[in-house]
Formats: sequence, C-alpha cells, structure tokens
Amino acid sequence: GDRRTSYRDLDRWTNRIAHALQARGVGPERRVALVVERGSEAIAGVLAILKAGGAYVPLDPDAPRERLQWLLRDVEPTLVLTQARVARRALADADRALCLDDDAWYAALPDDHAPASDVGPRNLAYVLYTSGSSGRPKGVLVEHRNVANHAAAWQRMLAREPGHRVLAFAPLFFDASLWELYPTLASGGTLHIASGEAQYPGPELIGFLREHAIQ
Repeated sequence: GDRRTSYRDLDRWTNRIAHALQARGVGPERRVALVVERGSEAIAGVLAILKAGGAYVPLDPDAPRERLQWLLRDVEPTLVLTQARVARRALADADRALCLDDDAWYAALPDDHAPASDVGPRNLAYVLYTSGSSGRPKGVLVEHRNVANHAAAWQRMLAREPGHRVLAFAPLFFDASLWELYPTLASGGTLHIASGEAQYPGPELIGFLREHAIQ
C-alpha cells in the first residue's frame, strides 16, 4: 500500500523494536538476521537493530529455502527479525524469530524513548553476503565507522538535503542499497520504496518515478 511514515513516527517505531531486541540479548557484536520483504518494515528493521547496538544481516526472503537455512546456520544470529508470511514460507525454525507484523508482539513492546547502547565506531554494523557464484557465500563485515563515513561522503557528493526524494531500488542484501538508504536518511530526505511491478525496470517503474518526482 501507499504507507507514509514521518521521521518522528519512524524514530518512535524503531525505538520500541530496539528495546525489544535488547531485552532478547541484542547488543554490540550480536548479529540479527533480517529476513523481510521490501517495504517500510525492512527499513525499520535495519534502524532498530542498529539502535539496539547490534549488527544486521539482510537475507533474501525469496532465496531457495536450502540456501537461506545454510546462511542462517553460518550467521548464527542472536535473533531473526522477519514477517509472519516470510517465516511460514521460508524459515524452518522460528524459535528465535520475531515478526514485525505480529500485532500481539507489538502490543507488548516497551516505551518509545531512545534506547541506550554501548556500541562504538569499531563495532560491527552489518554483514553482507556475497552471491557465492564462485564457491560458498562469504560474509563481508562492516563497522559503524564505515557506515558513518560512507553516509557523510555520499551526502556531500550528491548534495542531498531535506525533502530530496530518492528511490530505494536495490534490495537490502545488495551493497547498492547503502547508497540509497543512509545518505538519504542522514540528510532528512524522503525515501520512496517501490513495490510490485514498479520495483523492476519497465513502464511501471518509469510511472512511479514520475508520479513521485524522484530526483
């Protein structure tokens, strides 16, 4: 759907999730597998994991079940942050899974104040896995200082500012998503997430870009 989220609402939303993650052991150097479909919940998941002090590991929810299970065993996550529909389809073991679309879980979430975290610049921020086309997939480890430097550099290069509209085109498990996500949010821009046929090259995507005046 056409969901709109303000920075204030996004901040409160992700604070609540971050508190829930911390209550389940997420903190510095703890990895959280993020297995979600494209949408605002994916962005909220990333920010909540970082606010909790943990490191997110985005995995493709549409990957073959065997590949996904292999990646989860390799990641050894403290938790799996997902959605109910994805868990039913793709996850064999849901014991450590939290579903972002579970209303009962949200009802029990704590207050929306900013969580405290001991995370520092040299702590792990995320892990991206390679395709594995030349062998087994390998996880690339990235620290918080790398994310901050990346966001600052691209923000300067692209001259992004509040109100600037950017298309979130690349999936979170591709490194190209970092160029879209962090510089946009760090500058107060507007991140537009295409869904359905509009997420693929073609007339629908062109129409989406024109409709939302994507820059």
